[in-house]
Amino acid sequence: MIKNKIISFVFVSILTATSCYAESTFSEEQKNDIEKIVHGYIVAHPEVVKEAIIALQTQEEKTLQEQAKSAISTHSEEIFNGQSPSLEPKQPAVTVVEFFDYQCPHCKRMESRLEALLTQNKDLRIVYKELPILNPHSVMAAQAALAARKQDKYLPFHRKLMAMDQELTQENIMAAAKEVGLDVDQLKKDMASPEVANEIKANYKIAQAIGIRGTPVFIVAPHPMNKNKESEFVSGETNQDALQSLIDKAKATSK
Repeated sequence: MIKNKIISFVFVSILTATSCYAESTFSEEQKNDIEKIVHGYIVAHPEVVKEAIIALQTQEEKTLQEQAKSAISTHSEEIFNGQSPSLEPKQPAVTVVEFFDYQCPHCKRMESRLEALLTQNKDLRIVYKELPILNPHSVMAAQAALAARKQDKYLPFHRKLMAMDQELTQENIMAAAKEVGLDVDQLKKDMASPEVANEIKANYKIAQAIGIRGTPVFIVAPHPMNKNKESEFVSGETNQDALQSLIDKAKATSK
């Protein structure tokens, strides 16, 4: 369906551009002839449509990357040095910021890759940005995870939620909390705190500024990050080697 829409868009765009040019140059009969020629060429050479789609997608991705990098520079303090949970090594060289949702299957698959990267890079700092966008239980899980910080259990609870392969409910979120040693009654109280609400609200605001459309999203940057340093923006699930390459690049920049 999406591909058909793109093909239609490309086809209509070509015809529209041709018609606009022809408006002041050719007669009505000539314009009709030109449109028939364009249509016939596309039918005879469908690979042209594929090339146009790839070019359009490449240009759109480049534009999004440029916009994202500009927004990251503007909001660098909130992104890299805000109040979000983080994993802090003794001597960090690179920061990876992750925007995620506990019910996002792509985020869940990325968790093991991040763990492998942490093992491979002892100087890697992770900043966890809760971005619950899928449904109310995503919000509940994010609230519970952030509230777990007050009991110094954020990371084990985060990993427990990421490892769950069933749809989240209030019951299994609280069961998971109990399994990692959280005081569930205290957790429920802390979930309603202004700090938790403000953190999620701040993450929504940053995501909107960057142009995040889904999860996961990763920002890889030298540590400490400032407006004069370059960051990399990765939208969607990716492989471990791709992230390691960006980490290596950031390490070279931080020296």
